Amino acid sequence: AIRGGEAGGIVPMVRGEVEVPEGQPASWHIKIVDKASVKGNIYIGIETLDESGQHATSLGKDWYDEQAVGRAFYYSSDGDICSGNQIVMSGGQTWGTKDMMQIQTEKGTVSFCKNGVTIGKIADIKGSVRLAVQLHRPGDKVLLRREMYGAAAERDIEKRKVGEKEMEAERERLE
Repeated sequence: AIRGGEAGGIVPMVRGEVEVPEGQPASWHIKIVDKASVKGNIYIGIETLDESGQHATSLGKDWYDEQAVGRAFYYSSDGDICSGNQIVMSGGQTWGTKDMMQIQTEKGTVSFCKNGVTIGKIADIKGSVRLAVQLHRPGDKVLLRREMYGAAAERDIEKRKVGEKEMEAERERLE
């Protein structure tokens, strides 16, 4: 992940409306409308909330920071999956304009998906969570297409898993 926020400045950020209690499944679909610069990144992920329901990270504070470790879990448009400034998975698939991203939580694990395919996961997420997006360059635009939790999210997660199994079976058939 590349440090954003234009030399440590405030990072534009949006948060989802739904606070998902610990242990509940959730699913968010985010369309990348425009990734304005090849030099900057967009971070899409979740933030944990403390016991009082307050965000564990400050609005506008860059997630790529040691204070966000264990509090902000995200997929960077450069392909890295991170917890704060710790890169959990490096060199994954990059993404940009027109891609559909999914963030799904289930049983303490967050899955990061690009166009319906799981790219990576982070386990051991504790506490309630909320979707959040950090836009690091002027002109970056995203659109939250779907935000769900509970039974609706369970169905959405299962649909993705079935689709991935079908794609895997097709790949094996073609080999």
